[in-house]
Amino acid sequence: MQLIKRNLVKRAIFGALLAYSFFVTQNIALAITAQASSASTFTRNLSLRSSAPEVKSLQIFLNSHGFTVARSGAGSLGNETSYFGLATYRSVVNFQKSQNILATGYFGPLSLAHEQILLFPQMER
Repeated sequence: MQLIKRNLVKRAIFGALLAYSFFVTQNIALAITAQASSASTFTRNLSLRSSAPEVKSLQIFLNSHGFTVARSGAGSLGNETSYFGLATYRSVVNFQKSQNILATGYFGPLSLAHEQILLFPQMER
């Protein structure tokens, strides 16, 4: 009888641990998904003279990661715009150089991949 009780207790503990690990895993996945969806909203490639909401997201990223678009006025921290001008171009080039990728000033798939690595360094790619 004692042996049966021990086995039941072990199974109950194992079941509780399994349920808890599932719960934790689901919450971590939800948190990562929420962070990823709010962090980057690039749906197209960006280049000089582009005008799109994604340009503002790009300028916010650049300004907040040490690649200052402008010190004051349009493009500066808190004053980002939706226009990809020379200041944004220069900041993208500086970002690309810092990532050891071809510095073209064009923000395409390769630059986006490196942007994601900076945003989520804990996630291996």
